[in-house]
Amino acid sequence: MQVTLITSVSSGKSTLYIEKRFSAKNLAQTALEEIRIAHFLNHPCLTNIHFAFIEPGNIGASVYFEFCDRGSLQDLIKNYSKRDPEELIPEAFLWHAFAGLIDALTYLTHGKGYIAHTNALADPNWAPFIHRDIKPDNVLIRSRTRINSLKYPYLVIILPTSVLLKERAIFR
Repeated sequence: MQVTLITSVSSGKSTLYIEKRFSAKNLAQTALEEIRIAHFLNHPCLTNIHFAFIEPGNIGASVYFEFCDRGSLQDLIKNYSKRDPEELIPEAFLWHAFAGLIDALTYLTHGKGYIAHTNALADPNWAPFIHRDIKPDNVLIRSRTRINSLKYPYLVIILPTSVLLKERAIFR
């Protein structure tokens, strides 16, 4: 599998995407599963899929996800560790990051995030997803473009198929 930054120019507007390219036949099946999962999940704290192409005969595939322009949480930690030892990541940002992660994980588990649905019960028809690889490298940060009044960027968890488990099969 190869991951590349892609620039798309349409109607004079340039947009960045992350392309995950799968080349072997068995990886094309993995790509198909990732496409199905990404289309099924819809939450503001999860990466969005924009395009997907599967080559004839399933010999290869490409999946295009949104580009998160602020890097990963791991990048942020590394950058702060190189600065003055007295300068810490702002506590307010850490709480913001924690809330975004909890909201995304609540959605994966119950079908509803806790921020938008504070008193909602879990969706009884929801088959929970389990993310098996939550780490700072897999938490991506993008600029907040939809709600400009908030101080910190929005967090996104990447969801590679290899680390998601589904309690019930829904993609058959």
